[in-house]
Amino acid sequence: MAFCTSPSHAAEQQDIVTLTNYVGKTYQEMYKELGAPSDKTSYTIEHAPTKGWNHKELFSKYPKNEKNKNIQIMEVTWPAGDFNIYACYHMIKKQNVCFVAKRIKKDVRF
Repeated sequence: MAFCTSPSHAAEQQDIVTLTNYVGKTYQEMYKELGAPSDKTSYTIEHAPTKGWNHKELFSKYPKNEKNKNIQIMEVTWPAGDFNIYACYHMIKKQNVCFVAKRIKKDVRF
């Protein structure tokens, strides 16, 4: 399902929208659909920022503890008009798989 950027949709009026249609997609699938990202970063849970657009989902899935400290996370940002699409990936069977994605208005602060 493609991401709709039409202002006539009610979801467009919201500053932050969870994009469940991307959950479970690989980075390659999203890259093919959305094109080249504007930003890509990675870190381990041990070094994960504790505040941000995804901290609730990230730390509910991977609490910051000894067991999870070396889990690799990748965050990717795509521009989408007045919004950005943010996706957070973890490694599943040697592929980066999205476990949370959101469309966030560019002027929203975390």
